[in-house]
Amino acid sequence: MVSWTRRDLSRKASQIGETLPYELAKYTTIIVERLKSNWLRIDDGIAQQFQIEVFAFMLHLFDRRSFEVFGPEGRDVFQNELISVMRPVVAQVLCSGSSRHASFDWVMDTYNERQLEYGEFKKELPEKGEGLKGTLWWEFSKKMAFGLIHEQKSSEDFAKYFTQLNTLIMGENSDLWRIYLDTIDVLTAQ
Repeated sequence: MVSWTRRDLSRKASQIGETLPYELAKYTTIIVERLKSNWLRIDDGIAQQFQIEVFAFMLHLFDRRSFEVFGPEGRDVFQNELISVMRPVVAQVLCSGSSRHASFDWVMDTYNERQLEYGEFKKELPEKGEGLKGTLWWEFSKKMAFGLIHEQKSSEDFAKYFTQLNTLIMGENSDLWRIYLDTIDVLTAQ
């Protein structure tokens, strides 16, 4: 394992923390607008919660990866620094504006709750030939579907929107997947 200095970890956290919230806000806005364009009723509160959930999910993924790359002590330094760097950016992106009711504490409370939930799923993605059920990305996608489309009355509508949302979140050309991979590249570069 490579030895990482506190300065290295701080630099990486700054690189990621200063841009990631903007990327995630842009991504989640696009998804909500795509779903709304298909006559799905999503109010500002649900859209904001979706953004917060995506943010918490990505932080969880980086937590996993930083543990693998930096080891337990490096992970602690990196995650603490990442959250510190992200605080003002997240406050600006997710917690401001006339329709926004969140606070950074709400964002972090959601993240801490999801850490416990997502920690139960050891597999992020299935092996070739396996189904998605029971993987971290599947559970996240399912949670997002229930959160975004819970008001849809028919099971046909729910299935249709869940399939569409699942493709947007986990599809081969998913912006979330691209954001994740690009950020992991920064995280693991020496």
